[in-house]
Amino acid sequence: MSFYNSKLNLKSVRENNEKRWLNKNLEVAGKEVYEYQIPYKDNRIFVSVETLTATLVPKYPTPEVMEAFDTPASRELASNYEKVLMRTAQDLRVRGHLRMATRHVLIGYRCGIVKSTWNFENGRRREDGSFTGGPDVRFVRPHKVVIDADATDPNDIPLIAETLSATVEELTIKFPDKKAEILRIFGAGKDPEKLNMGTRVNYREIWFTFYEDGVKHEGLCWKYQNEILAYGLNPNWNYGGEGTNFAPRPAKPYTFISFLRLGKWVYDDTSLTEQASSQQDNLEKRGFQIVDNADQANAAKVFNTDQIDAGDAQKYTGDPHDNIMARGDVRTAFKREPAPPLPRYVVEDKYDSRREIDNIFGTHAPLRGEKTDSPTLGQEVLSQQGDLGRINALSESIEEAATDIYQKITQLYKVFADEEHMVKYLGEEGRTAFIKFSSDKIEDGIEIRVQAGSLKPEDKLSDRKEAVELAKIGGRIDPLTFAEKWHLPKPMEFAQRAFSFMFMPDHYAKNFLKMGGGGGDKEAMATIQQINSGENVPPKKDASKEYVAYYGQFIKSPAFKQLDPEVQQLHMMHASGTVQMAKSGLKERVPEEKPEQGVMSKIVSKLRKEEL
Repeated sequence: MSFYNSKLNLKSVRENNEKRWLNKNLEVAGKEVYEYQIPYKDNRIFVSVETLTATLVPKYPTPEVMEAFDTPASRELASNYEKVLMRTAQDLRVRGHLRMATRHVLIGYRCGIVKSTWNFENGRRREDGSFTGGPDVRFVRPHKVVIDADATDPNDIPLIAETLSATVEELTIKFPDKKAEILRIFGAGKDPEKLNMGTRVNYREIWFTFYEDGVKHEGLCWKYQNEILAYGLNPNWNYGGEGTNFAPRPAKPYTFISFLRLGKWVYDDTSLTEQASSQQDNLEKRGFQIVDNADQANAAKVFNTDQIDAGDAQKYTGDPHDNIMARGDVRTAFKREPAPPLPRYVVEDKYDSRREIDNIFGTHAPLRGEKTDSPTLGQEVLSQQGDLGRINALSESIEEAATDIYQKITQLYKVFADEEHMVKYLGEEGRTAFIKFSSDKIEDGIEIRVQAGSLKPEDKLSDRKEAVELAKIGGRIDPLTFAEKWHLPKPMEFAQRAFSFMFMPDHYAKNFLKMGGGGGDKEAMATIQQINSGENVPPKKDASKEYVAYYGQFIKSPAFKQLDPEVQQLHMMHASGTVQMAKSGLKERVPEEKPEQGVMSKIVSKLRKEEL
């Protein structure tokens, strides 16, 4: 690490970049303020880093497994293993670890690191209390990793050493053959009974490349100070012969994410945070000037000490009830000196620094989901597409890292997953499905990569605009595609409702609107469809009670409220006209009562209400 500290000043760079993310820019810039001053902070770097972190890893990377042979059985095995990988990624929270590694790159640690290993404490518990084991994926803080000074290719590093932590007791359990030496190291010159086995210490895990008889090998050892605790060949490899591994050769378990490299080192040569740091300093400097000027907006008080005693001047607070007593001409005894106005360019320079930081990171308002001054949606779309194009290189690097992680998980399964275990996943229509899985279900010759674009930042504005344009061109877009392009939370449910609404109104009314027990008036349904399509249907003469009742339910339903106001008006005109015609027809059919019949009706109504 001393090599990289001398060449890249890596330790200092990481510390300063981390402080900027933590909103401690004043410490990095060396800015001091008086006790009465409030430091101005506008951490645009933090906002940009977190915007890109969420944008670049919006969901789990989708694995894509190509079958080994052109047979139905091989395709089924590949399809099942895709589901196993996806469920493994979800269980291990791979998205969260990728996001953390991405954050490390953007903050300015000069790389992001993810480690894939086999954890023998994971998996299903056996009857004897042990576990079947399972893959383990986690991010590694770059500060804990030392890289070979001569390394230039992140995919071929001769030596990687990671600092790990354990208690003395844990070390004796992990390395039982070295228990005596460990106890001697920590108990030398002390009473063994007083040895604190809970003392936490740091030790090194070292993955290295070596050559024997001209053949390249991969090794692993653990070291505490000058004591080698254990060593051997890379354990993530089957040494039993051909056809027992997925990977072409043994590999170290680390996956590196880089972004702004010139090829001189494994690490990035710079970072977006460093490129934006001077603008961040200027932004806060100008902001502090504005705040400080505003605080001094009250004019300064000037006293003539020949007429007003200095002690009395100190007592004056500016309270309206305070009185100033002076001898002689009061105009020469006291006055207020206004603060000079702040030049316009100071405010403009502040906002220019903000814009420049957004330009460097590619995080303008549309990408952040904020309101903009753009007069049209098209301009917002162009702005967002420009930002996404700027970070496309980092997006591709993350996608390549995800592919490498899935390939490393597959190699781990191939080596360690001897026992068959059940994998559950969410199948079609939300039903739980099960797959029996073990290492022999991974065929030799399969290929694994992340589905192209599965980690691509979502351009929702463009998708929605495209969906609207396709809908205008003769409705050339199906409901499911429309819902997916609008990024609706349940696109399949939306498509089912839309299809049912357009082609099965009876089913739609029964199952979605809960109107009656089903079997609504088909004539009313047909009329509703006609009016929904923009047709002006005249009121219906001699409408049945079922027709009127169904129409009334429809007007009260949520579907009616979602219609355009013009269509709603057509429905209201049709419904009110139909009701009026129905009432007129009813009057024509009911004969007028004779006077005596009218009296009789009143008497009968009264008798009904009285208790006899």
